[in-house]
Amino acid sequence: MQESWDERVHDWEVAGGGYQHPGEDVEEILAGAWACVRRAVERIDFLGPRRVDEMMRRLEDAFVGMRDEILAQLDREPPRVDPERWERALTQAMVARGKFHAAAIRTLRTPPSPEEEEEL
Repeated sequence: MQESWDERVHDWEVAGGGYQHPGEDVEEILAGAWACVRRAVERIDFLGPRRVDEMMRRLEDAFVGMRDEILAQLDREPPRVDPERWERALTQAMVARGKFHAAAIRTLRTPPSPEEEEEL
């Protein structure tokens, strides 16, 4: 979606607003993506140990940051990408994804211990 942003805005501007405003597609796409993220978060809430839950929260926060930046593009005139802000949001998401992945792998490769049993 982000890669096609400039093309969507260009089509909208050239048509003098005759095409659907890019924001209408964006909001629908983001709602679908958010539903997928929420399902994953709920599964991890049920199954994951605390350290994985914490990393998932950071990943969720990063997704919200990306979503908010995409929505902020709609408020700009004309709707446009701010490369610096987008890169910052994307970098935060990639860092959070890496940390979540590392915590999940560490959890899967570490045998259960009596201390973890007591946490439950």
